[in-house]
Amino acid sequence: MPSDFQILCLHQPSSWLLALPLLLMMGGVAAASPPAVTARPLQPHAGGALLLDIHGEWAEPCAPTGATVQRERYDVEVRLAGGGACAGPVRELKLQPQSLAPKDRRWGGPGVYRVRVFGPERPGGGDRLLAFALLDVTAGARTADPEPGLWWSEPGAEFDHAGPGLGLSLERQGQVLSVTVFGYDGDGRATWLYGAAPLAGRVARIELSTLAGGRGPFAEYRAPDAIAATGTVHLEFLSPARAVAWFDRDGDGGGRSLHAISLVRFRVGDDPAAAFLGDWLLFADEPEPDRAAGARWVRFQDVQPRPGGFRLTGPGGDAMDCDTDPSRPNSPPGNCRLSATDGQYIDFEVTGLERLRGYQPDGRRMSMIRRARD
Repeated sequence: MPSDFQILCLHQPSSWLLALPLLLMMGGVAAASPPAVTARPLQPHAGGALLLDIHGEWAEPCAPTGATVQRERYDVEVRLAGGGACAGPVRELKLQPQSLAPKDRRWGGPGVYRVRVFGPERPGGGDRLLAFALLDVTAGARTADPEPGLWWSEPGAEFDHAGPGLGLSLERQGQVLSVTVFGYDGDGRATWLYGAAPLAGRVARIELSTLAGGRGPFAEYRAPDAIAATGTVHLEFLSPARAVAWFDRDGDGGGRSLHAISLVRFRVGDDPAAAFLGDWLLFADEPEPDRAAGARWVRFQDVQPRPGGFRLTGPGGDAMDCDTDPSRPNSPPGNCRLSATDGQYIDFEVTGLERLRGYQPDGRRMSMIRRARD
């Protein structure tokens, strides 16, 4: 066994009959079910050792015999060597590949890492994607606090692959995130998918399902009589109002089909600056959020364009200058500076439509959230 690859045999069915249903569903390919990817430890630290566990099931004659790991910034590739399409008793394996190149042995800076696991090439060539996972390497960081509401495609962003008619509705209750995805089926008919799962830092992995056989709302209600699993969405939150959705489902040849779409919180109206008009509550946000000590109201009632962004002003003398990216016209501003009449200021680096987070010059963390005054 190569020294850079460890295989721990966890379970081996004693009967061919146990393996047959799995092989039939997977079309006889080497992996009987999509592998799962986890980090060791489950919450890795930036700069720490890059250690992965890959849990999967393979037909015994064609289990992987080696692996390599490569990291390019926030993209991690695991390539399994050996094996192929075959039939045989299935056994469960935990694979622990380790990288050979020094640069690939450690995580880089804090952030969300996109991990892809590739198996042997498809017949005729081409990568076979076996698994995908998002791993949040931000030790000590808080959750992303994604804003509830409608999200749609983000023009000019990293994965600007969508447009009208595709998006999702997001709701958060505690640490549980639920989504309803609006899109189209293979015949071009509008459809929706639903799922819910825990939010883990800045990522979530949500299994999606569709319902069928029901009726309404323009007719008497009838409950659905069928539910079908349709795939998985991996959500990577860049800010409270920006995200990348990775849609993952069964693909051809026993692999996975992966499609990424950049999303942004839906904004009503044509002027992005107008979304910030109104009343906001400013308060200290560390070590624990304290909305009573030193909290005060900030009102913005006027907006003026300026080079590279816009300026918000209000009757209390506060002013906020925000920078925008012209290549992403529907996105929230990247940075905003709130200036008071006494010369104090706060730089907000995390911006959404409902909440901004940043720091005073002395390092004190501050938040500003949209609220209606009593």
